[in-house]
Amino acid sequence: MAGEYSGAVQRSGTVDGASTTSAGVKLTLRSPAWLAARNHLELLTTAPDRIRGCAHERCVRHFFDTSGNGTRRWCSMAACGNRAKASRHYARSKIA
Repeated sequence: MAGEYSGAVQRSGTVDGASTTSAGVKLTLRSPAWLAARNHLELLTTAPDRIRGCAHERCVRHFFDTSGNGTRRWCSMAACGNRAKASRHYARSKIA
């Protein structure tokens, strides 16, 4: 069992602020991993419909849609959005 990790993390705070995962690794409740996990869980409970996967076919990122009407498609317009638009433009110009 030592060295194995089941993938389940249970948050359990102690007096000194430490927490132990199922793998026996000590993390503080202020570590970046805990903060990210806590923020993600808060978003899932408050606005689950605003957490989306990127529309680019090769991107695996998820993002929180902060657009006014909730229609954001890409994790980053500069990266994934630009690649998608450029590939559509190339396909249209190739046909013409």
